[in-house]
Parts: sequence; C-alpha cells; structure tokens
Amino acid sequence: HLELYATRPKREGYPPREPDGVATNMEAKFARAAARDDLRQRRTAAAQLSWTGTAIRFALPLPLAAAFTFRAVDGLIFEPALNEAGLPPHALLGLIMATWVSLSLLSVSRPSVALALAATALGTLKQRVDGGVLKPPAVSPTAPVVALVTGASSGIGREVAAELARQGHTVVMGCRSAARCSAARVEILARLDVPGSRLVIPPDAALDLARLSTAARFASATGEATGGAAIELLVLNAGFVPLGSGGSGRSGESGLEEGLYAMYYGHQALVRGLASLHLLGPSATAVVVSSDAMRFGGFDGSLETGSGEGDLAGEVTAGCALPGPLPCAPLCWPAAAPGVSNLVESPLVPATGWSFGAYARAKLSGVLLAKEMLARGLVARSTSVHPGIVNTATDRHRHRLRQPFWR
Repeated sequence: HLELYATRPKREGYPPREPDGVATNMEAKFARAAARDDLRQRRTAAAQLSWTGTAIRFALPLPLAAAFTFRAVDGLIFEPALNEAGLPPHALLGLIMATWVSLSLLSVSRPSVALALAATALGTLKQRVDGGVLKPPAVSPTAPVVALVTGASSGIGREVAAELARQGHTVVMGCRSAARCSAARVEILARLDVPGSRLVIPPDAALDLARLSTAARFASATGEATGGAAIELLVLNAGFVPLGSGGSGRSGESGLEEGLYAMYYGHQALVRGLASLHLLGPSATAVVVSSDAMRFGGFDGSLETGSGEGDLAGEVTAGCALPGPLPCAPLCWPAAAPGVSNLVESPLVPATGWSFGAYARAKLSGVLLAKEMLARGLVARSTSVHPGIVNTATDRHRHRLRQPFWR
C-alpha cells in the first residue's frame, strides 16, 4: 500500500495536508503503530527484568540460610545439650526451613530487612553454639602426665597441646612436618610463657601417618625423648579432607585410599608401636577426634567377605573429585554407591547407602578404632569425639567463602 500511495499521481489538494510540522494521517498511523510495538517490547523486557530481579532478591538470604542450617545441624540437632527447646530433629529442621522460606519471601519486597534478619539469626546462632564450648579448668584435676597429640602443628591439635602444656603436662607433639611442628612449639611457648620442657618434639622423627614406617620410628623416638615414661593421654587428632577418586586419591606407599590410610591405619600403627614398646601406661586414656560426618560414612560389603578387600583403595568410596559442589560448601556432594552400608543411622538421613565419601568413612573408622583399642585392652579408657565445625587447616582446599560455616 505504501508503494501504491507513493507512485500514484498526486491531485491538487489530495491528500489533505496537516499544518506544517505535523505528520500526515498515514505517517501518524505508522508512528502510533511503531510506538505500540515499542511499548510492548519494553513491557516484555520489564517483565523479564522483574522476574529476574524477583529471583535474585528471593535468593539473597540463601547463603546465610545454608550457613545457619549447617551450623544448626552441627550445634543443635546433633548436640542435645545446646538444643534447649528439646524439639525432635525433624521438627527442628522443618522449623528452620520454614523460617528461611519466610525470609526469602520477605526479601522479594524488603531485601534489606530480610538480609538484616538473616545476618542477625546467623550471628546469634554462632554466638550461642560457639559460645557453648566449655572452657577447660585452669588447673588439671590430675597430676602432670605425659601426653601425645598427633596433628599438633595446627588447628585443634595445636590448641590441645597448648592447653595441656598450660595445665602442667608434658606433651609429645606429633607432626608430619618438622618445620611446622617447631614453629608451632615456638608460638605456644611465646604465648603461654611455659617451660620448654613441656613441649617435646622427638628428634628426626616426623610423623607422616600416610607412611606406616614413620609411625614405628616415631614411637621409638618418643620413648627416647621422654626417657621411657609411660604415655597416659593419647590424642589421635591428625586428619584432613581427602580429594580425588581412583588413582588420584590413593596413598603412594600402599595404594590404599589416602584418607582411610592416614586417619585410620596410620593411627593404628602408631598405637601398636607404642604398645609394643610398653609406652602406654596402665591407666592410659585415648581420645580419637572423629566427626559427626561419621554418620554419613559407610563400608562396601566386600570388606566383610573373603580377604576383606574390595573398597580399601577407593574402588567404591572415594574422596571428593572437587573441593565441593560450590565454593562455600563444606564437603562434597553425598553419593549413593551400591553395596555401601552405613553402620550409624543419622537422625536426618536413614542408612540407605548415601555417603559423604572417604572423609566420612575415615571418621567412622576412628570411632571403631576407639572401641577396638578398649576391647583389646590397649588403653584403660577410650572415647571418640565430635569437636564441632572448626576453622582449621583440615580442609586444605577450603574456599574463603566457606568461613560462615566454621567456628
């Protein structure tokens, strides 16, 4: 029609002209149509932007929600002493989830208010849970004894060694790196101003639990460094979060999966070495630092048949292929492996074969080691403990965004 209109001979006075500066009727129609199309496109873009903005505002509290839930599971559901409400685990978890859904809905219209409430909730919980940790007495209820702490160069092991030295005990520091062990000893002595004789590092005997031969040498060097004094307190603390699967997650010395090898077999070899040298006192106490992650640990059924092998090298239960599903995740995704059975049923997850991989299995092995040491009469008392979610070098691949998860 435009072409026809443009090629028709013009008659005088047709089509009627509008006053100067105003488009013709036909041009005005096309201008209005273009304006309508433009408005429609802008409304569509605005709607898309609105949905995107709504989704972003809804998700704003979710990182804080994840940190809160993780700390609540650690500090409330698995710790009855801190669960003052006395709610069953499922009810408590349901209440937490409902609270965070409500905050996310509030965040759609009032994001600043929702974020403030979420941050306050997380801060209050961390203060409540972290502040609920009992401070040990300044004076030990027992006479000074000789203690041995593995993983004493950092984290929980270093603080346990420092506290025992402060209370007057002699502490043998077991570390994989002699240099880091010496640095930790210097730092503790400077901080506490205690005699250097309270912190002992056996000379030329680094304790690398991934190499069983070093466990035997360390046991022998411990006897020489302490003059053959019996060890009355044994703290088996050393550990880490293993990564990799298959060959990338195996110990070079044994070919076994590195987490199970270091945290279980290494500690077992150390205890056997100390016992063979009669360095464990008749009233010795053993403390195995485990984790509530042991509730999600499992063993393949092949370990109970034949030679007992089949999952020792990580054939089924391997470490995390990546540090975590997200940069702020504390562990890897749980995975279901056929034939894996959980020995401990979680109050939240039934024993259906879901596992957090090699770390959870190694921590479950630590619980069994504590029971077996007592059953075999190697020590007079034995226990395994969950220290809580603590900010240490255990997860060497941890991202800085994981900080809200840890104590």
